[in-house]
Amino acid sequence: MDKPDCQIIYHNDRPAFAVIPYDQFEAMMRRFVDLPKEVPPEIRHFIEVEGMTWVKAWRTFRNLTQADVADLMGISQPAFAQMEKCVASLQRSTMEKLAKALKVDVKQLMD
Repeated sequence: MDKPDCQIIYHNDRPAFAVIPYDQFEAMMRRFVDLPKEVPPEIRHFIEVEGMTWVKAWRTFRNLTQADVADLMGISQPAFAQMEKCVASLQRSTMEKLAKALKVDVKQLMD
């Protein structure tokens, strides 16, 4: 996982809080989620060890590039790259297209 963009808030000249962007917080928290048993072990590894998002983990598992998935969805690669970072803000119809492209259930793209 990339090092988060972080703001340190000090109290009495000591670090007291770290503030990070919400999407990075979500990615960090996903590492601590108990994954459903039906998730392949490779997906578990990608999420828990490598810190990937669910979408990136499934894309990697399927041996697809961002451009491959973007083509399957009928969107540009840069648009897909943004999607891959933060699934939570996507509309249901977009989630369904994404799930179809990755050959998974929509529920398998979220934690």
